[in-house]
Amino acid sequence: MPFDPIARVSVVVLLAVAFSGCGSEGPARAPSGRSYADEVNAALKLPPETRALELVKIAYRRAKAKDEFGAEETFQQALAACRQINDPAALVEAYALMAEAHCRLANQPAAQYATRSAEEAAARIQDPEAKSRALATLAEAQAAAQNPTAALETLKSAEQTAATIKNPDGTPDPYTRTLVLSRIAAAYQEIGKPSESDRVFQAAAAQADSLDNERLRAVSIAEIGVTLAKLNKPEASAKTLDQAVATARKIAKPQPKAYALAEVAQRLAGIGQTDKAGQLLEEADTFAHKVPEPDQQQQTVDKVRQIMDELRK
Repeated sequence: MPFDPIARVSVVVLLAVAFSGCGSEGPARAPSGRSYADEVNAALKLPPETRALELVKIAYRRAKAKDEFGAEETFQQALAACRQINDPAALVEAYALMAEAHCRLANQPAAQYATRSAEEAAARIQDPEAKSRALATLAEAQAAAQNPTAALETLKSAEQTAATIKNPDGTPDPYTRTLVLSRIAAAYQEIGKPSESDRVFQAAAAQADSLDNERLRAVSIAEIGVTLAKLNKPEASAKTLDQAVATARKIAKPQPKAYALAEVAQRLAGIGQTDKAGQLLEEADTFAHKVPEPDQQQQTVDKVRQIMDELRK
């Protein structure tokens, strides 16, 4: 699988950001200072996948601000956006967010409808990676809707599906399996099953360790560390990220070593460890300049410098 710099976070993390600071707004104006009508109009210009998510967040804030009519209207607009989404994985994410919003508003019939819709969308997904991730998201919505039994069954199904992830040539794909298992482990943690979460994190680490590609092994371990950090597990995260750095530094050839160090640095910067990320990028730049082939050296230097520039913004 190609390197993917964007790791999906759980819907619970998304919801925590989306719904933070709600409850004190006036009925006509959003926290941004714009009117809710302006926010809705802006959201309506987005593609349906993004539009649905944004409208759910706006609708929730309107409901918390006691703008009941506006909230209902905006939820209906979110539903209309969902009906335009063709990708079932994106549809699961939208309905899961909607279910969580309605749960927080104690609107159980609407929450149950959104959860059932997410379940139906998840059943249509064919790709094992996308299905596993969608099932993790669905489980979080089921748990929020006070259905822990269904949530556990869904996560078991997600694990079974993750075990079928393969490369295009039919061989196992431990890199993608590592990322997906980390996502599932995060979902177990979010629904209050820490022992199951630890078990699946260990399975993810075993997949990462099985990688022959040293660069991908370092990046995979770093991904696990990032997920642990987002779950507020600082000790486990620090230990895992140190292992990722050590794995990158053990690479003998300068080009994959430079890439691995730079990509681990990206992960560190993404969770706020900018000083350590900067140090790793300096190391990466040093090894990039040691690549013997001139054209490959320039390509490696350019890549490392590109990441440096991105992190300075």
